[in-house]
Amino acid sequence: MKPSSIFTLATILAMGACSSGDISGLPPPAPPTPKAAASVSFDGTYRGRIQVTSTSLRGDHRNWCDTPEAMSVSIQHNAFSYVLAHPNLPPGPTYSPTFEVSVALDGSFAGAPRNGGPQMAGRITGPHIEGEIHGLGCGYAFTAEKVR
Repeated sequence: MKPSSIFTLATILAMGACSSGDISGLPPPAPPTPKAAASVSFDGTYRGRIQVTSTSLRGDHRNWCDTPEAMSVSIQHNAFSYVLAHPNLPPGPTYSPTFEVSVALDGSFAGAPRNGGPQMAGRITGPHIEGEIHGLGCGYAFTAEKVR
């Protein structure tokens, strides 16, 4: 091989090594696809206590806010329903709101009965759930632990 041919070949190879393009004619490899966000599940049964924290009712009506102290919540597909019982309301149509609640990926949750009224909000952290319910005449706080 002539010295000029060797020089030409070396120059071509050097230019190819320094260029940002691919001299093979193939397109550059696709960037790696980002991993999908891991799904978070808070599903399970949580058992704990709920208590009245405030009431605007007076006299003989104060106990209308009372609700059974033990509570249980079963979360499925990061959602749950909770019935807030009021056993001391007078006979007749009773009002025990059913909260329809969704749990966000960060563990926060909020919900209300379908026909409006009181609001429930809180957070799940690890196996612990806690929150509050605010209604027109009654307020509540609750805490529970995951049992399964």
